[in-house]
Amino acid sequence: MDSINIAEGLTLKDLVLETGAPPHVIRYLHGLGRLPILRESPGAGYPIIFSSAAISIIRTHLTKSGKSRN
Repeated sequence: MDSINIAEGLTLKDLVLETGAPPHVIRYLHGLGRLPILRESPGAGYPIIFSSAAISIIRTHLTKSGKSRN
C-alpha cells in the first residue's frame, strides 16, 4: 500500500484510512465547519482537500463520542 503524502492535503478517503472514522462522521464535522480545509471542491467530481490537522480533530471527536476504533 502506498503511503499517504500528508503535505499535499488529505481527501475524504485518506481521512477514513488514517482515522478509521466512517465517511458520514467526516462529512458531519465538515458540515459543522470544524475541519480545516486547504482547498474547497470546485465542483462535482473533485475532492475537498483537508489539512492534516483534521486527523487529530476527527480522532478527538471519535474519542469523545465513544466510537474510537483504535
